[in-house]
Amino acid sequence: MALERGSSELSLFNKKEFHNKNFKSLDYWTASYQYNQENIANIDNELFLYDVVFKIISRGELTFPSYKTEELIVKTYGQKFGIKETSNENIIEYSYNNELVGLYNKFNKFNFCYLSHIDNIEFDEQSPKNERELYKNLLSKISKGIGQYIYPQVFIDNLVNRNDAQNFVNQRVDFLIDFPNGKSIIIEPGDHDDPVQRNIDMARDNIFNNYGTQTLRFKNNEIGDKQTYDSIKNALNDIEGFDFLNENNDCTVCDEDYLFLLPSLISRTEKVLAHYFLSRGLVSKEEIKIGFVEQDLVVAELAIINFIDR
Repeated sequence: MALERGSSELSLFNKKEFHNKNFKSLDYWTASYQYNQENIANIDNELFLYDVVFKIISRGELTFPSYKTEELIVKTYGQKFGIKETSNENIIEYSYNNELVGLYNKFNKFNFCYLSHIDNIEFDEQSPKNERELYKNLLSKISKGIGQYIYPQVFIDNLVNRNDAQNFVNQRVDFLIDFPNGKSIIIEPGDHDDPVQRNIDMARDNIFNNYGTQTLRFKNNEIGDKQTYDSIKNALNDIEGFDFLNENNDCTVCDEDYLFLLPSLISRTEKVLAHYFLSRGLVSKEEIKIGFVEQDLVVAELAIINFIDR
């Protein structure tokens, strides 16, 4: 798992009347790239092209999609808000109704209905019962929406640089709670009474603290205590995590959701496409098949259009 950066939004929101700090937080996301190492093709021209495309996609916070993609999104989802492109030879401008401004400025629907099932989650083989209990309590005592921000059993070398990771080879953190604003906390339940293990834990905690990530440790008999979740709530407040934990259990996607979130989702998918096509050699294949497992296939379709258009 790698921490990536890259976000996008429609150019019509690049006006002072549209202001919502949470959209800037969408710049951070996580990705897991998997492939057969034997199939890697390092061709200089393709790597150069990948470098160019990568810089275009990752050139800053909330970059704009291609004109063709923006036009498709506006035509498909903008009618409700009267969005129309106005004629101007020098720049692209839009007209729209005031409802759109209000919806944008108060929007916090970043956690759609949580669909994962606890039986599909990997916990520590040595103490799955305790970790399962903690996970359930996080959903019931903190927020149901927190589930999509919890990453159990994450290898430390995915979270820190190579030099820092070399002392913790094959070690994992029990729970990483990572939000779109790039801020996170780590939760480590368990009874670590051995002095050697306590020193290892302290070294790990210090490393993560250097990255601005606080580690919370609780004994197994504290997993059900109110004080445990009070401490977690305080830590989440410190990293502004509750900005992303509105109690939204509605799976319905509205037109404004597409207008506000599609560009960032498209840019992320584009980055994955660029990674495999250009840095892994797929672009030189005579024929390829792409499969998308996506809750909303509009993201996949527009990402391919945007990627090819670039």
